[in-house]
Amino acid sequence: MTWYLTLRGADDYSRMADTGAVLSWLLACPQLQQSGPQSFMAAEGLPWLEVVLAQADAQGNYHTGAALPDRINVIEFICSSHAPAVDAEALACQLARHLGWGVHEDSEGRRLCAPGDGVEV
Repeated sequence: MTWYLTLRGADDYSRMADTGAVLSWLLACPQLQQSGPQSFMAAEGLPWLEVVLAQADAQGNYHTGAALPDRINVIEFICSSHAPAVDAEALACQLARHLGWGVHEDSEGRRLCAPGDGVEV
């Protein structure tokens, strides 16, 4: 079973980030390895995790498989319910703070960090 952490800069998905900058941050992260043009997975030996970069519409709907856009407005952390949540949540918040975005777990209505918390940009 899986659950999702959604990183976004605005609730209506109107705030974009440069894809190249996000890719650079993710590629420098030792906990992750790139698994496709717009996806990453946990490094070997770590709990299962997939990270997807996308450009969503105003409702948050997106698709993958096409060419990665120059700018993105959503990053999904797809997490295993059989792994400790704290690791994925900490990593998601680090990236969100770097972007000035927030992290949401929508099924439980949790906001782990709000847009602008500890902005590094």
